[in-house]
Amino acid sequence: MSKPIDFICVGAQKAGTTSLHDILKKHPNIYLPERKEAHFFDIDERFNKGLDWWMETFFQGDKINKKTGVFTPEYLYLKNVPERIENVLGNDLKIIIVLRQPVKRAYSHYLMSKRRGFETEDFKTALEKEPARLKEGTYYNNNHFSYIDRGLYYNQIKRYVDTFGKENVKVFLFEKDIIKNNDATLKTIQEFIDVPYKELESATKSNQASEPKLKWLRNIIFNKNNPVKKLLGYLPLSDDFKFKIASKINTINQKPAEAEKLTPQEISQLTNTCFLDDIEKVEQLLNIDLSLWK
Repeated sequence: MSKPIDFICVGAQKAGTTSLHDILKKHPNIYLPERKEAHFFDIDERFNKGLDWWMETFFQGDKINKKTGVFTPEYLYLKNVPERIENVLGNDLKIIIVLRQPVKRAYSHYLMSKRRGFETEDFKTALEKEPARLKEGTYYNNNHFSYIDRGLYYNQIKRYVDTFGKENVKVFLFEKDIIKNNDATLKTIQEFIDVPYKELESATKSNQASEPKLKWLRNIIFNKNNPVKKLLGYLPLSDDFKFKIASKINTINQKPAEAEKLTPQEISQLTNTCFLDDIEKVEQLLNIDLSLWK
């Protein structure tokens, strides 16, 4: 009997996983669900419905002679997810992790939260407020305001290495492996998940900088408390269909924006203040050189 899932890309968030997903989806021997982030192990309401519900809801395509995978960047950050994955799927599956320079990842995360209307503070204030926000322990705050915390990679990676074994965890760097050496990375991933090598188009760049044309329309899509969103929630349509419609509307509602950037001095200062110790621990854990982040 074949395994329901062969590999999972667990993150990190804002580290190029969407582009990687879109490229790997073109491989004839890889099956990925139409919806990239088929959340299951991180959402209690869905997890309690069981594996069969998840597979029937999100994995309906042709999986014959294909390796089945899923990309959900939320999984790297949440502490209980590795154990849940092991309990449901076992520990004989491949885990893919993509890491990004933590300050740049944090700022990209901040811009996304701001663009979607979740964040109203400037970046400095948002970082100052992060500890208090995370202390509240809500899924909403953990998802949208964990700018620094998500970039403390050591414990996150170690949970997966301890659970699935170092031989089943492959870590890539956004700057070195996704941006610069994409073709070599794609070959490594294909070998790692054991599919025949295919040369894939690697020019895909997803989630480029944008901003909403109409903020009121954005609020309907992303704000759970928006009265129009609540009203639309009562329509007799499947969650998957509603998601597809919302995604399409959100895409249409975007316009290109000049990506805001931190100065090299700001990046260096935040790296030294918030992340340097953790970066050095990751270097030791994975036996890699992360000097390009320092």
